[in-house]
Amino acid sequence: MGRVTDWNPRISYQFLSHFNIVRENQLQTLNALADWMRGHLVHYTNNTEDLNSIYNYPGFPPVDRILYPTENRPHLTAGCRGTTGIFCALLRALNIPVKAETIDLGGTHSQPEFVSLAMSMSHDDDVYYRDLDPAGGEIPSSVYFYTMDEMESYFFNPPLDCNEQECNSRGEQASYNRAQKAIINSLLYNGYAYLYEYAEFGEAYVRDSFHGPRINYEVIEYAQPFFTPQQIDAKINLIRQRLIDMGGGNIETGKEYVKERMELFWNNKLNRDG
Repeated sequence: MGRVTDWNPRISYQFLSHFNIVRENQLQTLNALADWMRGHLVHYTNNTEDLNSIYNYPGFPPVDRILYPTENRPHLTAGCRGTTGIFCALLRALNIPVKAETIDLGGTHSQPEFVSLAMSMSHDDDVYYRDLDPAGGEIPSSVYFYTMDEMESYFFNPPLDCNEQECNSRGEQASYNRAQKAIINSLLYNGYAYLYEYAEFGEAYVRDSFHGPRINYEVIEYAQPFFTPQQIDAKINLIRQRLIDMGGGNIETGKEYVKERMELFWNNKLNRDG
């Protein structure tokens, strides 16, 4: 069940019903649940505070303490294993089976398999992956889900990129594919993540982001960068034009608009009670 305590399916069903997450079929229901998660869940990262003090429970957090947080807290989830557990618990109340699996992304992470749909995710943390924040309201939650054939070719046994010195490991390649796809989807659906980076940190910062992920503030390149120089130029031009359009012809006005929207989204997410 992942890192949750699923003690009361009735609470889960009432939650799904109340928030209009139960839809006409399983796939629509899955997308609706992911939409709620991406707008509410926050990855628990405070290593100085134990889970008992957050959820008032001495084991894995009860699902309802995540859905209905106590003490004016946001909807904290215990990382990818906790989010897998939420998928398992909530969809179990609708008889939609979910298996808690693990995946190598350069380290072991959790991901759910939606058995009856023959679909999965590359990583449960995708639902609060900042690259795919729905602050602009345009990125569909369907970008999180892959067929099992796609999982095999992108993440389980992907072809490995190489350079003159080395090749990516299988886990590195899976991590590379996940991050690259997030960038592509963010720009394809007019997400705000990289518009915000450009507005807040400048063009050079975004160019670095298109080479590799930032880990502890340092850009880490795999055997190959995410994009060629020509592709990066095209993406930078796209970002600039979108900011100009958002600002009514003024890029600085567009920057301020995007920063306000992203900050509003995250402030709402961190201070929600319901």
